[in-house]
Amino acid sequence: MMTKPKENGEMSIRARAKTITNRTSDLKEPTLKPLGQGKQPDKGQFHLQVDRQTKTSYATFEAAKEAALAIKKAHPMLHVAVYDAVEGVNQLIELPK
Repeated sequence: MMTKPKENGEMSIRARAKTITNRTSDLKEPTLKPLGQGKQPDKGQFHLQVDRQTKTSYATFEAAKEAALAIKKAHPMLHVAVYDAVEGVNQLIELPK
C-alpha cells in the first residue's frame, strides 16, 4: 500500500494494483477435460440410460435390453431405460414377474 498526501495534510491509504500473470502458456502438458463432461455416447441407435443418464449405446435393441436387465437385477431401485435415438422412443425396463 502506498500513502498519498491530501490537500489538508492528512495521509490517505491507497491500495496498489495487483499484477496477475497468466501462466497457462508456460505449461508443457496438454490440458485435460474433466471426466464425464463432453463425452459423446457411441453411435449406436439404442442408448442405455440409468437414472436418465446415457451410459452406452448398442446397435440392437436386444443387446441394450439384455444389459439393462442385468443392471436392473443387480440394482432394482434404479430407473433403467433403453432410448431409441431414431424413433425417439424411451422404453422403461422392468424386471419380469
